Amino acid sequence: VSSDLNAFINFTNNSTRLSTDQDNNEKTKTKESVWNLANNMSRWGTYYYNQNISSGVSICLSDKHLVGASMNYSKETDHYSGTSIEKMYRNENIYEKLISNTLCRQLYDRWGCNIYYNGNWNDKWLLSVNTDYVKHTADYHQTNYENGSIIGKHSVSNLSKSTHHIYATKADKSPVFACV
Repeated sequence: VSSDLNAFINFTNNSTRLSTDQDNNEKTKTKESVWNLANNMSRWGTYYYNQNISSGVSICLSDKHLVGASMNYSKETDHYSGTSIEKMYRNENIYEKLISNTLCRQLYDRWGCNIYYNGNWNDKWLLSVNTDYVKHTADYHQTNYENGSIIGKHSVSNLSKSTHHIYATKADKSPVFACV
């Protein structure tokens, strides 16, 4: 009886840089007024990085038994920043002017692994077992430094952190197979 061993490893590294200028206008009509929001988002930049590595191995122990495992890791980083100038008009008269400088950072990490077994125990049935685990973490931080004609100088921060763990196992009986 010979054993067949198969293995792989893969790595990718991606990055993107974007720059944009954007103008937005919104109008809202009420019974008393016409409101217009003009937003100029000049000099916005985004820097995105993504790295992935995955690997795995399987071994055919005999023509009736196969075992294997794989693992992967992914890391994403996204930074963006820019300045926006918002002007709110009421019936064509300026109501408020708000200048905002935004800084944002988003980080994501994901680990995953799979372990499996396929075994042909007799001429009638195959036992297949798969077990998976995934861990995902996210970290988000955004700060706006604002200066408005109504409120004055102030900052607004949004922070969010989360971690998720997922476990799963499945076992099946199915028709007979042979390793190839």
